Amino acid sequence: MLILKEKLSSMKCVICKIGTTYKDKASFTVEKDGAFLVFSNVDADVCDNCGEAYFSETTARKLQTKAGEEFRKGKEIELVKL
Repeated sequence: MLILKEKLSSMKCVICKIGTTYKDKASFTVEKDGAFLVFSNVDADVCDNCGEAYFSETTARKLQTKAGEEFRKGKEIELVKL
């Protein structure tokens, strides 16, 4: 997961260095101690070449908060909509 300090309308991908990003939705998976959470339909800037997803700082905070809540509930495998 790459976190953007601010939302950009389009930028060159830092992973593949070929593609540019566009606004879309992406999934995000997090693993902790053998437990997995999959967040679906998350706002992201996605590379049109390699598919790398970039999340805004605000979205990353929401993901971290929600993941912490779900892990504290003892979830082992869960699909979560943000």
